[in-house]
Amino acid sequence: MLAKKRVVQRFALLCLSLHTSPSQKGSIRAWLGDESEVFSDYKDFGGWLMPTRAAHKSADGTQVETNRSVSFDDVPDSVFTLPDAIKSVLTKKDRG
Repeated sequence: MLAKKRVVQRFALLCLSLHTSPSQKGSIRAWLGDESEVFSDYKDFGGWLMPTRAAHKSADGTQVETNRSVSFDDVPDSVFTLPDAIKSVLTKKDRG
């Protein structure tokens, strides 16, 4: 079962994400208590508005993520090259 997300937007920027998550006890409905993510402090990084602060709240506690910088084009293409073992599985799957 996949977690369902309800997204609330303000000025076309994501500011809050609420979750309903599957668990052994059944689905957990979250509304600013069980599971939520609050995105804030948007800044411009090379023409992209990105949140520099994300607060993740769940029954396990709250974690705050702070981003000071964002980069887009400094990752070499080799990072995205699939390992040979994965390539062979995909090739077999394509053959049917």
